[in-house]
Amino acid sequence: VALHSQARTTAEWSHNDHVFAILRQSARGKLLLLANFSPSQQAVPAYRLSELGFAGKLIDQLTGKHFHSDVDVQLGGYESVWLIMSN
Repeated sequence: VALHSQARTTAEWSHNDHVFAILRQSARGKLLLLANFSPSQQAVPAYRLSELGFAGKLIDQLTGKHFHSDVDVQLGGYESVWLIMSN
C-alpha cells in the first residue's frame, strides 16, 4: 500500500471546500485520504475520483466499507476515509 515512507504525497483539490484530500502514490499502489472538516455531511464528486485515477471498487482501509468510483463519496460530519482500489 502507499503508506511506505518513499510514497509521493500531494495535497489535492477535492472539489469541496470542507473536504481535505491527500493522495499518496508509490510502486506499491495509491491511497486517497479524504477528511471532512465540517460538522455536516459533505460529498466528493465521483468525477474527481476518476480524475485522480481511482476507478471501480474502492475500500476504506479504516473501516472496510466499500465504495464505487461511479458514485459520489458521502462523508458524515468530521468523517475521514482512506481509499484504495480493490483488486
